[in-house]
Amino acid sequence: MKRFLACLTALVLALACFAALAEDGETYLTMVVVNCDEWVSLRSGPSTSADRIAQVPLGEVVFECSRIDDRFFYCTYMGQRGYILADYLMPTEYGEPEEPDASDVVLDYRENGLHVLAERAGLGDGEYLLVTCEDESGDQRWFYETMTDYVTELTLTDAFIGGAVQDPFVMVYNAEKGLTALDLWSGEERWTLTPGQADLGASITHARADDGTLYIGGYYGPDPVAIDVRGNVLWRSDSGGCAWLYEINLGDEEIACHYDLMSDADGGGWVYFRYDGSTVDFRNYD
Repeated sequence: MKRFLACLTALVLALACFAALAEDGETYLTMVVVNCDEWVSLRSGPSTSADRIAQVPLGEVVFECSRIDDRFFYCTYMGQRGYILADYLMPTEYGEPEEPDASDVVLDYRENGLHVLAERAGLGDGEYLLVTCEDESGDQRWFYETMTDYVTELTLTDAFIGGAVQDPFVMVYNAEKGLTALDLWSGEERWTLTPGQADLGASITHARADDGTLYIGGYYGPDPVAIDVRGNVLWRSDSGGCAWLYEINLGDEEIACHYDLMSDADGGGWVYFRYDGSTVDFRNYD
């Protein structure tokens, strides 16, 4: 918790500093990736021949951006500093920096000599999620951060363990950017499922099968969506108009989904699905 608040406070101070420098037009609080098909390169030097540090997806936000010449900005992305071509960046802001709200632990995972901790807090006009991974000695192996442009009464970010039992990985969700699978050991991105591919809603809930198949849904989102270990959408189910899914339980032959509001009742209840996504002709009302 202390480490998360320290990181978040440091980010607030850095954003405040860069906001003050933005008046000259050469340094920006935040910038967004534009004008590309899928991603741009974050490079180790101000040259297109310099080593690529990371691929920054279209629409992603980078921080602490300073123009170093007529071609490149020096930026921070997921804790890494590097250079991005200016033609692919546009200034944007999350709003005036302010003190972070109290953080919530959304994932505390200890296994195989690793400790993965994910904490969520409000920051400015958005919701901020920080995921850190440490080894047995307490040394940081990697970290990942993501932020939304706005907040609601629901949660827009989340983190949980996905993947098959013998090959787990860290799932990070951002309602604006999608669902991302991170390698447990390196933090490298395995795949991302964008909102256009599967809009999962807010305050999501999930269940994981032993083979790594995820069953996910949420408020203002769809009925359960089945996603395999490679990030492919297997099926989308249909509850017949029930709203606000908030609990999923996996049985031997059925998937039990708890909704806040049933389509044919005043309150909530359970709808049951088969593992092919079809609806079982049975409901249990609260």
